[in-house]
Amino acid sequence: MINISISRYIFFQVLQSERIQEQIRDWHINLEQVTFQNQNVEIEQYTQKEQNNSNEEKENQVN
Repeated sequence: MINISISRYIFFQVLQSERIQEQIRDWHINLEQVTFQNQNVEIEQYTQKEQNNSNEEKENQVN
């Protein structure tokens, strides 16, 4: 009876560990997605800033 209890305990611990590992993988994937999105936003902001600077330079040359 004790062996069965220990076996069940170990089984549920392993199961819980697998669930935790799966959750960590999900978090890691989400973190990678957010990081990628942030990089895209930074690139867009930089591009927009450069375009604005270029437009200002053109306006200054015209004036």
